[in-house]
Amino acid sequence: MKKITRRSFLAAAGLGAAALALTACGGSGSSPASSGSSAPAASAGAGAAAGYAGGSYALQMAHIGAGGSIEETVSNRFKELVEEATDGKVTVEIFGNGQLGGLNDLVDGIRYDTLDMALFAAGNMESYNPKGTILGVPYLFSSYKHVENFYGSDTWKAVCEELADETNALSLGDFHTGFRDILSNVEIHTAADMKGLVIRVPEAPSFVKTFGTLGCNTTALPASDVYQALQTGLVEATEAAPSYMLSMNYQDQAKYCIVTNHIYTGNSIYISKSKLEGMDADAQAAIKAAGAQAAKEAWDIVAEADQKALDAFEAAGVTRIDPDLESFKEAMTGVWGELFIDNIENGQELVDAALACDI
Repeated sequence: MKKITRRSFLAAAGLGAAALALTACGGSGSSPASSGSSAPAASAGAGAAAGYAGGSYALQMAHIGAGGSIEETVSNRFKELVEEATDGKVTVEIFGNGQLGGLNDLVDGIRYDTLDMALFAAGNMESYNPKGTILGVPYLFSSYKHVENFYGSDTWKAVCEELADETNALSLGDFHTGFRDILSNVEIHTAADMKGLVIRVPEAPSFVKTFGTLGCNTTALPASDVYQALQTGLVEATEAAPSYMLSMNYQDQAKYCIVTNHIYTGNSIYISKSKLEGMDADAQAAIKAAGAQAAKEAWDIVAEADQKALDAFEAAGVTRIDPDLESFKEAMTGVWGELFIDNIENGQELVDAALACDI
């Protein structure tokens, strides 16, 4: 199949496609709604002022983020909003830092209804439905604004609805965790320097494929094992959003930060669809509004957190390297077909829709 890149797409798109993109991606003059639900017209806390008439429910929410992570921020904000909106009748108990297991455990907990809520990426459900991995297609998204437009599109809404039907994970809202960079004990300036690098990647086939194309020796490890793996030399490098790597103190065991911005990552606030549907209408409304608001509020946090993390790395003695990005883009966009387009139902159409949101 012919490879389609951002450059070739935009060159051929013309004004007609731009007009279509304005409609499909919610327009350029307003902020897109969070996926899986409409953006609340008022704050979630307004429910308390109007008088909450729903029942009492206790929810458990899990994530793998450490203290100070965006996951901790979003989960705490959701708890605050929903408990305020329901006069404390809906409570949220949060289990962070992987207390209830890794990402696969959280996905399965929602799927099999042993966990009420969790924060993870749509791509973490790829073994059940791989369409959510579009967010992790390397260099597909050019900026946070580009991603936000896509989150507000009918295309992403349809993907989220399909995932909910197949996995029981209903998205209440999407938030950024960052564009991913590399912390390494090997100096890297071009994509060719990645050949033979022993790098930790998440427990997801798409990451293994992506870094495999660069000639890396990939090792899939839980996030909690990465610090020791860097310390002992089991791996030479790891990659993630800067703010997340800082929260895990990976910089203590690395010499270089290679600013590649190679893959966008975002998480969603997921709730068990069956759990939510078993609640009364007032509780459902309060939970949906709180999820949409907590996710949306986090949109502006991550870019600033990324820069603070990069500054912290340098302060810790880690050398920043701004590599030849064109070499990385050339190598990584070459796997769009193998990674997504050729293996996903309507894969080309989904990529086209995502590219069209770069407005």
